[in-house]
Amino acid sequence: MADVVRTKDKNGDDPTRPSKDSDVNRRSPTTEANTCIGLGIGVGALGAAAAISGAVCPLCVVIAPSLVGFGLLRRLTCKKDSTAIEEKETTSI
Repeated sequence: MADVVRTKDKNGDDPTRPSKDSDVNRRSPTTEANTCIGLGIGVGALGAAAAISGAVCPLCVVIAPSLVGFGLLRRLTCKKDSTAIEEKETTSI
């Protein structure tokens, strides 16, 4: 049997496999924002449960609001970008 010879493009990547930067592997900014919000809520719930039991985690107090805030900020910027693109498309027609 003949061995399969894989060719590589000029960057040294195998063209038969998707690259690491391909759209298949990339998450949308809205999905990342939702993940940050969910993680912030989860850490906040964990911190609240720990505070009820008597232990206060200073890291949870800082990280939970910052994750939720970053996620909300990211969602707002994604929404602004999408409306700007839609306005640009409607004015160019």
